[in-house]
Amino acid sequence: MAAVVIRGWARWPRALAVALLLGFGTAKLNEMRLATQVLNAPVVNHLTGRVVSLEPRGTNLRAVMDQVQSGGPSPLPKWIQIGFRGNADIGEWLSLTVRLDTPPAPSEPGAADWDASLFFQSIGAVGFAYGRAHPVPAADPPGLGERLGAAVATLIAVAEWEQDRLPIKPRGMVSSYVRGITMTSLVGSLATLPFALLHFGRATHNAVQGNLIAMPVMGLWVMPAAALSVALMPFGLEAGSLRLLGRGIQVMVAMGKWVSHLPGAVTLAPAIPVAALIVMAVGGTWLMIWRKNWRWWGLVPVLLGVCFAWRAPRADMLVAADGRTVAIWDADGLLHFVRMPSDKYAARDWLRRDSDARDIADAVCVPGMTCDGIGCVVKAPKVNNLLIAVWLRPESLSEDCDRAQVLVSAADATNCKCPVVMIDQEAAKDDGGWRIGLSPTPTAQSVRQYRGDRPWVAALNTGE
Repeated sequence: MAAVVIRGWARWPRALAVALLLGFGTAKLNEMRLATQVLNAPVVNHLTGRVVSLEPRGTNLRAVMDQVQSGGPSPLPKWIQIGFRGNADIGEWLSLTVRLDTPPAPSEPGAADWDASLFFQSIGAVGFAYGRAHPVPAADPPGLGERLGAAVATLIAVAEWEQDRLPIKPRGMVSSYVRGITMTSLVGSLATLPFALLHFGRATHNAVQGNLIAMPVMGLWVMPAAALSVALMPFGLEAGSLRLLGRGIQVMVAMGKWVSHLPGAVTLAPAIPVAALIVMAVGGTWLMIWRKNWRWWGLVPVLLGVCFAWRAPRADMLVAADGRTVAIWDADGLLHFVRMPSDKYAARDWLRRDSDARDIADAVCVPGMTCDGIGCVVKAPKVNNLLIAVWLRPESLSEDCDRAQVLVSAADATNCKCPVVMIDQEAAKDDGGWRIGLSPTPTAQSVRQYRGDRPWVAALNTGE
């Protein structure tokens, strides 16, 4: 847009400034439009609401609900995300008793920030239901990143490919369908690969097969049902079409599950840093917006981002927000937990981000660590004369406080001043977990420090 308003290479600095202003302004307006109340403390409440999306989670379902109504004293966020047992359809109204909490923070600095993702979906609370969900009559008639990248890349690539190929030879319907699906799947997979590595630590390889069988369902069932739902929403008659839409999505999910369980469907890979993703996205955007030969200069930042991802440093030690789940990378290159983690979510996420397929139980016990039931001590791998102490109870405070350079305590340890890095229960809880670098001068960074002051970050409770 800025390039249209301000023409000529000599004026590119002004064009860039206008583009940045438009981009940041649009981002701020979008934040204001989607902003919702974020729950800052757990609550148990009985509520009713309408199901707007469903996702199978093992034997349970995870739903996003809007138009939530509750008899509780405090208003709830616009939308909530809950897990429950039983059956439900999109568009159905449910009554259930739930425990809601603040959306989860990242498991470590630099990990995927699902809290931010939920914020920009206007989801301000997550939780689970006690017992089963029960259908109820509808309340008053309702009122009137990654996918975008894949869609834009696919549209541009397919359009240019077809433009070059169409004059050569006409093709039959089946041939055009197969070639089109194959092309869009390959381009879409490449465009979303960096996002998948950042958020999920894995790469998928069966996108072509999945899309070949799922796209007919999408085009002939799901999209017509979605269009019909939108047309009927102003009249409050969309329940039936939303139910039909939900059934179609369930069929596509079943197809996806089958494809995802084929041999070699998924490869684990270490999670990439956000900086690598940004650099690759800039290069990919450059490749998409230009058609002249200079478009290929976009490969430079793409390759640079790959180098960033390949050479990305990782933490030597991690501490979860409970102050009890602690892990250390040993000289064998694997992550080891000091004891059986109490924060299973953080533990699983750490292993996944390290492309480690082991179960949590198989990763417990740090080589060389000695424990006495009160606390544990171990010398840091690859760093001479650096002692790490992990307290499970406060009784070992005085002894380890004097000799450990890195100290993690599941209890209060505000009086311990000797360690270079000291993380006690309060520091772990307030700052959402820590990432520690082990060296002759150890360093530490918390999740809160990494995230900064953002609308989706819960305010620190100072007790005032």
